[in-house]
Amino acid sequence: MKTKLLFLLVALLFSSLNAQSNILIGQKFSSNIGSICEETPEPDPCAGLQVYLILDFTKKKGFNHRKRDI
Repeated sequence: MKTKLLFLLVALLFSSLNAQSNILIGQKFSSNIGSICEETPEPDPCAGLQVYLILDFTKKKGFNHRKRDI
């Protein structure tokens, strides 16, 4: 009886962990993580760039490296 109960608890634990890992599938998060300013002889508000971190969760295994300007 104890082994059946233990097996049931372990099976429920693994099924709940698997369900939690699928929560982020299809979600996309982006964040501005930094900016780089450049000094210019004349004031120029467009001199520099911003660095973004974009997390896109899919079912594919491995990394998808994309470099894009936003």
